[in-house]
Amino acid sequence: MQRFKGIAPYITAICICIFVSFPAVAQSVVLDEAYSAVLVRGNIPDIIRGAAIDVHPPLYYLILKVSQFFGGESLLKYRLVTAGGTYLNLLLLGATLIRKRWGCRVSILYILWFGLTYSTLEKTTFLRMYSWGAFFVTGAAIFLFLYYENGKKRDILLGAVMTLAAMYTHYYAVISVFLMWVILLLAVFLKKRENTKIVLLGGVLVTIGYLPWLKTMLAQSMKVADNYWIASFSWSRWGAVPAALTESSDAPLTGIGAALYGLLIMLFLFGFLRKKWEALLCVAVFFGTMLAGALFSVLVTPIWTSRYMYVGWGLIALFVAVTAGTVTGSFSNISQGLLVFLLAMVGAVSAKVMLADETMNSDAAAWVDFLAENVDETARLIIDNPSEHDAVFKYYLPNAVFVFTEKLLTQDIEDGLETFLTENKGSQIWYVIDYRQQRIGTDKIGACLEELGYTMETVDSFIIKYKSLEVFKVEEKGNEQY
Repeated sequence: MQRFKGIAPYITAICICIFVSFPAVAQSVVLDEAYSAVLVRGNIPDIIRGAAIDVHPPLYYLILKVSQFFGGESLLKYRLVTAGGTYLNLLLLGATLIRKRWGCRVSILYILWFGLTYSTLEKTTFLRMYSWGAFFVTGAAIFLFLYYENGKKRDILLGAVMTLAAMYTHYYAVISVFLMWVILLLAVFLKKRENTKIVLLGGVLVTIGYLPWLKTMLAQSMKVADNYWIASFSWSRWGAVPAALTESSDAPLTGIGAALYGLLIMLFLFGFLRKKWEALLCVAVFFGTMLAGALFSVLVTPIWTSRYMYVGWGLIALFVAVTAGTVTGSFSNISQGLLVFLLAMVGAVSAKVMLADETMNSDAAAWVDFLAENVDETARLIIDNPSEHDAVFKYYLPNAVFVFTEKLLTQDIEDGLETFLTENKGSQIWYVIDYRQQRIGTDKIGACLEELGYTMETVDSFIIKYKSLEVFKVEEKGNEQY
């Protein structure tokens, strides 16, 4: 029985790892994912420069780049490499470190909360840095806590490594780990003053390690202040983040999010009364990061979006697990059993929502097959979509030439569309419109093509996530072949 108890967290973690991996088979690629996949086609210096132009650090892209050395480019492989952050979180942090320090119950509750809430199912295989950011932030928190508790230099060294990795993964992670080091410094100064120099030295080493990117981060901050896509800040959306992370970020909150938010409040009060300080500090770092993001959004420019807070989701999972999992007494088994049942229901709802999402429920596979069977690798495509969405089409057709209707038809037809058609005479030409974000429309482009002696015939239509596409073949009159 004792032996099974020791392996139960690993069995749970493996099952959850399999559960959160099923979206990896999806072939829908949205703009942010396409940006990641296209960026890592370049060499390492190009990737670092591209990350500097964007508003994220480069570590995640470099992880994807390393994976290219093992089989080249593959969407499934990229998704599984991205999921590696969650796998390590559940197996290394949850089933190993947390189990050794707090016991099997806390370990299993951590794994269930972190793995079954919808945000993890949504982001584990999503080609962005969130799963790795959550792993590094949570790992930093655990190692820094272990150093405070035991004073082992190995722990603060590993904490520093995790801290740097977090800082090179996401800027919200920078806020979180900064707060952790401040809390650690205050704690050792007040309680274990003999360790103050070691903590200061660790902080100095982390700062030195981040100096190569610090100038870039400051430059990106100025860029964000001048031009950024995030909507104006809303305190109501800000306050709903813990609930939003348990559900789909694309849908209104339901009763599940509200119930889990209420549970968090109850556990916070319980933890405060029981003086579960390590759990409460996890909440302090999470909400401190939230507050920093809110203040920057109010005072400088909006940078607030709920998904950025996912890098701290492991802290909330650890708070829940430590607070609920260390309860003793006659009702502990009942209360913990009810929490496990609740989280199992959350997992079932998460799976149902994901299966209904366009990530899984779309024509992406048919779209990929259509491109492979009908569209030349060097085809010319006229795209009716925002021009910043070129990464989506570059992902699917890396060698094709793209031009956007808003650029072709905002000038004289002779200087735009006619020049394009003349220069690409003899090449395969397609027109693709995204009805959800069209800029010109089929009537206008069709009339212009007709005037220039070309036909535009519809071929097929596809729905991929966030896009409703219709594909037309463009040919000179009298040369129609499709």
